[in-house]
Amino acid sequence: MTLSSIENDKGEMVAPMALMAVALLMTLAFFILATIRIWIFQKWGPIWLVTFTLLTIALSFVGGVPYLLINIGNVLYVLAYLWVIVLLFAVERVEQNLPLSSGEMPEIGKHLHWLKIVNHALRVIDLDRSGTTIDENGQVQGKVMFKPYGYLIVESPILDARVRLRIIHRDDFLLANRLIDLFNGLDEESGLELLVCYSPETLMPNGFSGTWWHCLHFAVKKQGTLEQYYSVNGGVHIEAPDPELLFGTFVYVGEANISMPT
Repeated sequence: MTLSSIENDKGEMVAPMALMAVALLMTLAFFILATIRIWIFQKWGPIWLVTFTLLTIALSFVGGVPYLLINIGNVLYVLAYLWVIVLLFAVERVEQNLPLSSGEMPEIGKHLHWLKIVNHALRVIDLDRSGTTIDENGQVQGKVMFKPYGYLIVESPILDARVRLRIIHRDDFLLANRLIDLFNGLDEESGLELLVCYSPETLMPNGFSGTWWHCLHFAVKKQGTLEQYYSVNGGVHIEAPDPELLFGTFVYVGEANISMPT
């Protein structure tokens, strides 16, 4: 018995080529993204998955191989696939509970869960560009592929300490870079503060953004606005944030939006 087949019992192809191409692309995308996600924590999961996938393909194309061996290869492939999925869930749990190294600043998504800050207002203290540059054409050039463009150093009454917030969208990095440069040029007595809010258009159960659009929203406000916002009605916004009071209506498609003081 075989787990699945693209041929009928006469050896004729029955699956549409377009469907096969889509399945192949989705499988490759899963392999690449899963490997990137869990490699630093567990290398053998992706290694076994790729190994058993190649083994299954090889057994299918080599003539005269007993069906028993082909099915054993299929079973090993499925087990490796399920093991990688388990690892993906495990990595998410591990990342939220990693111990802090000496002198290390907590990071959202690594030491604190993304859901802790969704829709909350944070004060921007600084920008860690992590080697990311912007060329003369305004193109963002990340130093390391598949790594954040940089990190915002933020604080808020909802947090126990300053934390690092990943910048995962190029538009968010462009705007953050411009605003930090602007604030660095202001007088210390300007009376302004830069706020940011992480609020994706589509929020995944794990707190990640479910779309390709930028997910950080910025606002320039008078100093003290953040504390005033969280002290309203005994701190109602700590449990039920209403970010558009500070940031205006969120815009997701196009240039990242920013609310200016009125």
